[in-house]
Amino acid sequence: MFIPPHKAGKKAVTYFRTVHYYYGDLVSKRAADMVFSAMYTLTDLRVLLRTTAPSHALSSGQREQAERLLENLERQVGSLKQEMLK
Repeated sequence: MFIPPHKAGKKAVTYFRTVHYYYGDLVSKRAADMVFSAMYTLTDLRVLLRTTAPSHALSSGQREQAERLLENLERQVGSLKQEMLK
């Protein structure tokens, strides 16, 4: 059970700072980096969609950029899946 620090008191806060929780196996640094890379790619897609709002009509250059970003995202998610499920 989690107790917020402002309600827990000094003793409980000290206890929560010294206890380590591990849920399942630890993921590799490579897998964690891939998650962040995929998130950055999704952010780039979001920016592209925001620039074309409200109709989201993409020009030919924007279509090429979206296609490149989506291919990159597929590759990143595929690599992440392999890394996490090995």
